[in-house]
Amino acid sequence: MNSLYYTLEYQRDTVIPDIFPELLSNELVHIGYGGLEEINAIGNFLHTDEELIVSEIVEQYNQGKRIFVYECLREGLVLPVMLKFFRITTKINLPDASFIWLTGDPNGKKIVEDYWFKRIPKKPFQVWGAYYFEYLAHHTFLKYSKEYTPGPREKTFLCYNNILRPARVEFLEQMLKHDLVKDSYYSFIGGSRGTTTTNGLLAILAAKGTTTTNGLLDTIDTNLYPNIHNNKEILPLILGNTKADDLPWSPELEPEDYMFFENSYFSVVTETLYYQENLTPNQLHAEHVPALIGLFLTEKTYKPIAMKHPFILLAPAHSLRMLRERGYKTFSPFIDESYDEIENDTLRLQAVVEEVKRLSKSDLVEFTYQIKDIVEHNEKILRNQTVFVPNKIKNQ
Repeated sequence: MNSLYYTLEYQRDTVIPDIFPELLSNELVHIGYGGLEEINAIGNFLHTDEELIVSEIVEQYNQGKRIFVYECLREGLVLPVMLKFFRITTKINLPDASFIWLTGDPNGKKIVEDYWFKRIPKKPFQVWGAYYFEYLAHHTFLKYSKEYTPGPREKTFLCYNNILRPARVEFLEQMLKHDLVKDSYYSFIGGSRGTTTTNGLLAILAAKGTTTTNGLLDTIDTNLYPNIHNNKEILPLILGNTKADDLPWSPELEPEDYMFFENSYFSVVTETLYYQENLTPNQLHAEHVPALIGLFLTEKTYKPIAMKHPFILLAPAHSLRMLRERGYKTFSPFIDESYDEIENDTLRLQAVVEEVKRLSKSDLVEFTYQIKDIVEHNEKILRNQTVFVPNKIKNQ
């Protein structure tokens, strides 16, 4: 990845001082990389040999560092990564050394403590959570914000999908079933991390192994995804040569990207994390990387806020509630948001589908006038945010 936003230098020298200034002002702090991306020559934390990370910590300790912070702000609580950090911090025995994990899940501290710290006698590290993607949107997407103009639009909704996720597959199946894709701006690249090819569909859609796109589409389990199977000739769905299509996280937008927001009535945001239930992994529900499910909202949510675009969230339950706690307004009663309170993942997805169906048949021109004050309020809240941790005291 060649984006500035993937570099440890950017996180260490720009992001972390803004969000956690107390860390950069402390000469005892060493900041390391804990993310999943291959950046610079640092590599991927998950795939780096544990002994190399231990050696890095010992070397920095011998140079006088005592607080070891590992930055993973672009991710939620990825379980294999957290377990690796747990193993590292429990095997190191350095007097006066302490460890902090930075996560993009603002509720990360409570989730980790509830998940496993309650069951062990001593916490090996602290977890500090932040609204990282809200911070990123605040510093990047807002420069594209324009005056909101109610009125007719060309398409019903906008829905970006790049990296394959189980809920995105199920949602596409339902949108095809109800013939709603043709009336939307809809991308479905079907890639895995670092790819933009339909080979990524292999992880979820294929009933048996294949390494080619055509072979993959021929082996889709038609019982699970009959509508995807019947429409395989349209895959992948690509909106154009845009940054938002290939790299939805990108802090840059092309004019074409803005056109999709301007000419559609609302967004359906298919967030990174969705399934919360403790299910046996199968073709539908297995995430690429297991994670402790929290309220981890990414740029996918904050981009519509910056662009003054109303949205429906395909995300964990209570995600809208979290936004309201941050000062944002959501779109009830103009959008039926009761789906956000449904904790059963399957039923919540069905409720989102039903609401998209209902809105698609409603007077959406009137809708643009009804939600104007809300989208303007939300853009203003994002613009005025200055603190990107849920409570500074909780991080101590």
